[in-house]
Amino acid sequence: MKALKENNRFTKFKFNLVPLIGIILLFLVNTCSKEPETVIYLQESDHFIMHGTSKVTSQEEIDMIIEKSESLFPVISDFLGDKYKQQPKIHIILEGDMIFKGSFVDFDGMHLYRYSKDDGGYLAVLAHEITHAYMVAWYIEMEAWNWPSYGFFFEGIAEYVAQKVDPQKQGFPFYGYPEHVVVGDLVVTNMHIPCNILRIWHEDNNETCNLQAYTQRASWIRHMDEVFGREVLLSVVFPVIEPKSAVIDSLIGVSLMELDAMWETWITEKYNNIPGAQAIADAYHHRTSWYTPCNY
Repeated sequence: MKALKENNRFTKFKFNLVPLIGIILLFLVNTCSKEPETVIYLQESDHFIMHGTSKVTSQEEIDMIIEKSESLFPVISDFLGDKYKQQPKIHIILEGDMIFKGSFVDFDGMHLYRYSKDDGGYLAVLAHEITHAYMVAWYIEMEAWNWPSYGFFFEGIAEYVAQKVDPQKQGFPFYGYPEHVVVGDLVVTNMHIPCNILRIWHEDNNETCNLQAYTQRASWIRHMDEVFGREVLLSVVFPVIEPKSAVIDSLIGVSLMELDAMWETWITEKYNNIPGAQAIADAYHHRTSWYTPCNY
């Protein structure tokens, strides 16, 4: 009987121990699987307010972006002029790795995605987006979203300025290759998209045909700047009404069709004067072999 009582006591202890072990294991699992607390970053500099969390960035990365942004701002301001300056500080929202959607600017500020390390990470298209953000106050004042063809000029000036002010830029759309070679090759091989198509069908071609659209527009704007001068360029990209052909003609005495033809002749000459241009163009195509050109 004593042996039976002892056995019963042991059995009772065993069964009482089971739920206790379960509780301990559950506590350990919950403790080990608990994610670290998310850190929210909000940092302000002379011209920017940076937003991010520890899920998409780090303090070191934020410091780097602010330093680069502040170095770009005065150069972009000098290029575009104070007349079109974004008055409040520019908000930069860090969104994490670029997977499906690239960086953009809206009424909330700049939304930056982190591109690959080789392309520059969060700095890849920084100058381009700062240029857009700098122009936002004017863009809103003019309600330029109602001008269907203005996307050509808006994107063109942003990429041209980016190329001018950020010589270390190694990412989209030129990937460090010479602008005149990349665009000239498109024109001499008749693989460029007619600029009038890029203006009329901006929304349809901007992303689908991005390597052609972004490179061509930047080159077209460069032609305006180098041939007609900065004052004329700014009058074209900051018009008071949609810059259709008649408006451009009234501003500079040349229609858009004439400008397009002048640009094609100009970029072809630039390309033909570069030694080894074809080999450089081939290297660019190899670097961007993922892209399928749009045919028009």
